[in-house]
Amino acid sequence: MYLKFFQLERMPFETVPDPRFLFATPEHQEAMAALTFGVQHARGLTVVTGRAGCGKTLLARRLLETLGSQARTAVLQHPPESGRELIEGVCRGFGVRFVKTHATGELIERLQSLALSTSPSEHALAVVIDEAHRLSPETLEWVCALATMETPTARLMQLVLLGQPELLVTLNEPGLEALRQRIFCVRRVSPLDESGTRGYIDHRLRCAGARTELFTNDAVGRIHVISGGIPRVINQVADNALITAFAATVPLIHGPVVDEVCGHMMNLGLNQHAQVPIADGHGGPRMDDLGSPGSIRHREYDFRSGDAVRVKTADQQDSRTRSSSPASAAPARATASRVDAGAKRRRNGAPAREPFVAARDGKARSRRVAAAHPIDGRLDVLARGQRTLADAIAEARRLLEPGDNSAGATVAGDE
Repeated sequence: MYLKFFQLERMPFETVPDPRFLFATPEHQEAMAALTFGVQHARGLTVVTGRAGCGKTLLARRLLETLGSQARTAVLQHPPESGRELIEGVCRGFGVRFVKTHATGELIERLQSLALSTSPSEHALAVVIDEAHRLSPETLEWVCALATMETPTARLMQLVLLGQPELLVTLNEPGLEALRQRIFCVRRVSPLDESGTRGYIDHRLRCAGARTELFTNDAVGRIHVISGGIPRVINQVADNALITAFAATVPLIHGPVVDEVCGHMMNLGLNQHAQVPIADGHGGPRMDDLGSPGSIRHREYDFRSGDAVRVKTADQQDSRTRSSSPASAAPARATASRVDAGAKRRRNGAPAREPFVAARDGKARSRRVAAAHPIDGRLDVLARGQRTLADAIAEARRLLEPGDNSAGATVAGDE
């Protein structure tokens, strides 16, 4: 899409774990050395932990490339839910035939026969389990069964566990002491610091064939703050920044471009990584509001026949409820009174009142409907003249379809 504009040979910020783009920090280098040494020298079980998106799966892919024909590997990308599922997955990875009627013990015997028939000096047998933090203690006991396959002189099965830090908590369960004793080493990969984020972005751009600098220091600093140094999130923000700059024909990405991108990436939950709140640069929501159901995602629509659709954020509603003035407290007391009356009617066995009722003195019907839609601070359409609630909802949904510029729609102002 933007490759020609930025003179790139390939996409620089894909989120797939491509070993060509591995950015080897000192922690990644130590983890990679431990994994390679552990498998090649039959050290048994090696554990690598780190937060989601820090490059554990990428390390596994590089390990497989490094081992090449020196090892036969069984890779379990999705953690098994039981010991039986674990053993079946390992059998499939090594090409060991079995049927469902075979007992689990028989499958382990077949794996052991395979290991004994394989010369450790020629081919190592390695089992790589990703997302291992989701393994139950009971399943880890079967991992221990694989780790105990050994002869008096060598361990027959080499195992690699990759997972988030919760894996270490599970491994410390009292019943897993035998497994802990077979762990060769534990390595951790951490989020990048700011200089690491700069180096990471430059490294990926060089791997993609970039000839010039595409991100200013200001832009990199904001990407680091927003992403918390998580490589996967850095990829998402940087890729969207390139798309935005391409659309605006801007050859160099500055900080405001990053801010604009982040204002449209609420689905990423970036506030979970951000170290300080960042404004979107256009008077929109701040980054620390992105996860607030009241500020961005949650909206309450008032549908009134012949009236405009009014938008109230839950934060505005809370501020009115918290207000100590009698004028603002009265609606809240009236609402509570109606709720109490409805509950009393239900307790007495009376039929519930129709929630969508005509207002006193012939006023139009109304009902407040909760909805969720990622809108930047305001609803950009105004529906008029809806006769029923169902019609109003249908019209609002139609107007909210991307690219719809129906006649009669008006920008709704903030209350």
